[in-house]
Amino acid sequence: MGHIALGHTWLNTLVGGMAGVPMPIGAAVVLTFAFRWWNRACEYSCDRAGLIACGSLRKATSALVQLVVGDINTDEELRRALAAIQAQDDGALGSLGELLATHPTIAKRLDMLRKYAESAEYRRLAGG
Repeated sequence: MGHIALGHTWLNTLVGGMAGVPMPIGAAVVLTFAFRWWNRACEYSCDRAGLIACGSLRKATSALVQLVVGDINTDEELRRALAAIQAQDDGALGSLGELLATHPTIAKRLDMLRKYAESAEYRRLAGG
């Protein structure tokens, strides 16, 4: 829902419609990396929208973790899943993989979400 509310879908449609359009390889590489950077930035925005909508960092965190590991029923399961996610993100391969991906790693998304939850902007929007 965040992608729609924040207007992210129009660029996805535009760039997706450009598939098969001939262009120089350099331009294609630049466009690809710029678009992937933009996609990753959109995910952070949507995570923030989700936090504002649900009003709970724990619930927003649990929702992101469940994208990776499936159903979480207890705080202990959440703690173990978070530890596993953090361990997977360590190292150069995680950073290189993210550079080529359309989505940031879940570990980075969780870190950015936590930082946003501590911000004055979030407190203002959340009414506290």
